[in-house]
Amino acid sequence: MGVARWWAPLGLIWLEWLLSAYVIEKKLPRELRDTASPVLTGAMITLPLLSMLLLAVLRRIDRRGDGYLIVLWGMTFFFVVHALVLSVVSGILPELHPSLMVATGIWLLGMGILLPLLPVGSPMGLHCRALVTNPGRWCHIHRWLGAGVVVSGVGLVGSGCFDQRSAIAVIVALLPALAAGIYAAHTVRTLTSLLNKSTE
Repeated sequence: MGVARWWAPLGLIWLEWLLSAYVIEKKLPRELRDTASPVLTGAMITLPLLSMLLLAVLRRIDRRGDGYLIVLWGMTFFFVVHALVLSVVSGILPELHPSLMVATGIWLLGMGILLPLLPVGSPMGLHCRALVTNPGRWCHIHRWLGAGVVVSGVGLVGSGCFDQRSAIAVIVALLPALAAGIYAAHTVRTLTSLLNKSTE
């Protein structure tokens, strides 16, 4: 990832800090700031710090920048979650759960679209010898993963919009992504076994 590409994700993290300061200084009564200071401090600091840590880890993993759009989409998701948390803390939103489910579903939709676009061998994908040496299989597996993640994203958005709070609703929504992950793991295991046998 080139240095210039850092500006967009770093800008989102900077916006998280600015949003925290704005909400705490402009949107909260002084008495609420005094009584809820530990919660506000956590809301202001925790997610931006996690965003910075995640960006540093992803930057180290993806040195070539193949998964830049996935990194940027992840930073956007963290920014939205941070904004939702501050909205609940400041009383703008009554609760976090439905909005968080919708936001997570939209994030999964984006991830599902971006996964099949990863170039062969990208460390942001399923990076293993059995797939890297077989571009056709790489594309096939990542298309399946992307499709499963997209369907799960649609399910989570629907659950959030219809205010389905039960754990069963969340599990059902995530089943397509889980099934796609199991299929991908099984395929990779089979291909790796065949590749190992062929090299013996």
